[in-house]
Amino acid sequence: MANEDYLAWLDATEHELLLYTHVSHKDRAKRLVGARWDPERRCWRYPRTASHYDAIIEEFRGALMPCSVPRPADRSAPDPNALREEVERLTARQRELEAELLAARQERDGLQAELARRTQEADQLQQAGARARAEVERLTAELAARTLEAQCRELARELVPDDPEFIAASEAASLGPYTALEMCKLLEARLMTLLEPDEPLELAKLIEQAGKGPLDRQGAQLAHTVRMLRNRVAHSDRAPAERPARSGPTARPDRARAVIALLATALVCSQLPSPGRRRLRVVAS
Repeated sequence: MANEDYLAWLDATEHELLLYTHVSHKDRAKRLVGARWDPERRCWRYPRTASHYDAIIEEFRGALMPCSVPRPADRSAPDPNALREEVERLTARQRELEAELLAARQERDGLQAELARRTQEADQLQQAGARARAEVERLTAELAARTLEAQCRELARELVPDDPEFIAASEAASLGPYTALEMCKLLEARLMTLLEPDEPLELAKLIEQAGKGPLDRQGAQLAHTVRMLRNRVAHSDRAPAERPARSGPTARPDRARAVIALLATALVCSQLPSPGRRRLRVVAS
């Protein structure tokens, strides 16, 4: 049989069967299940399956040109037992994955809780560190103040080494607002004893009289300086005991005045005779 005697010929792609036939046989090709016309190739397209291959061969038996397109393999139905086993395997694997996911979530929650705890500890340590630094600064300032105070007291004792009354008064309290008050009390008592006025005099009058005798001009000026420092405290809005305790830079003016009052009193006492035993009544100015 010559090629022109055949009514159709068969070709194939990877996924489709291609049927070329004369237009007079289009109805035969069209009625096959899955037929689709391809206008570009001008052929009929069918899924490449064994059932479609067999249908084309049967419809065009004796009229189909011999071809090299092999018959596709049959797609047999899957084994139910094999499917059941596969489902069981996948179900078991799903349970394993769900268990792993749950464990991972629990581990994540534990790590988050641990992170929160460590963060809180870090915050507490930072706060403790800040408090410790502040305490170190306070103690350093206090140590410096005490060192300064000790040096001032030692210097004052060197100025009047044989005056136990002054030494006792200077060591009675720490350097602060009270220092000028205590030093003025000491000067009043010392000058009253030394000058023996007919009547109690204010400190300013006592200093003025002492400036004509045992005190030189510088000594009198120093005594007036102590008196003015005392007045600054006495004439303030609140008494020293009522004012809040100050530390750090805010306490420096009080300590500076206390140092001046202490050393000025020591210099004044160094010009006065040693204290006698007899004391007269002192009137505060």
